[in-house]
Amino acid sequence: MPSMKSSWGHRVILSAWRDILEASESDKSFTLLVDVLADRVESKVGVRPDDNDVVNFLRSLQRSTDSPESEPKGSEPSPLGPGDPPVKSPPVRIKELVILGRPYPCKNQSKVMAIVFEKLQEEDPNFLRRFYEHSRNRRGGGRQYLGRNQQELFGDNKRSHEKIGRDWVISTNYQWEKKEEIIQLAAVVAGLKFGRDIIITTYDD
Repeated sequence: MPSMKSSWGHRVILSAWRDILEASESDKSFTLLVDVLADRVESKVGVRPDDNDVVNFLRSLQRSTDSPESEPKGSEPSPLGPGDPPVKSPPVRIKELVILGRPYPCKNQSKVMAIVFEKLQEEDPNFLRRFYEHSRNRRGGGRQYLGRNQQELFGDNKRSHEKIGRDWVISTNYQWEKKEEIIQLAAVVAGLKFGRDIIITTYDD
């Protein structure tokens, strides 16, 4: 294979890098980049970041690449230096779960998610299907919260999950803030109000 002169090669590589960063979120190369970066973050801190956070980070790199002489306006410095150990936030402890007026004793964050989805499905047999379609459309065909099996959610990777009934699997590989966001979305899909029909309190509230 013929070698490229370093200056010319650098320009071509930089141009290809920009093409990837400027690609749409449905582009396979961009999706692969998001997955690789999210996997590496998870290997460091034990929790997979939300895809939207990774996308926003990559978009900030695009701005930085376009203007290499200056930092993009509005960007925030990384909280970690290259040699700093990852910082893990203390786990959120669940104090109470109440769904439609009925309390469900549960301290495990992932189990709380499973209980909410199971009970909403009991109330409405079409709930899981509606949530599946709603979240799929909302995320533009990206990584899903709910699927028929692990393969659909994670591909060949293994992630934290909970089974919902006999036919569904929900991803629980998130920090509590993201789990709570997914539960809030579930309330919207079910036509309920989070904080009234679905109440979750923690010991930090």
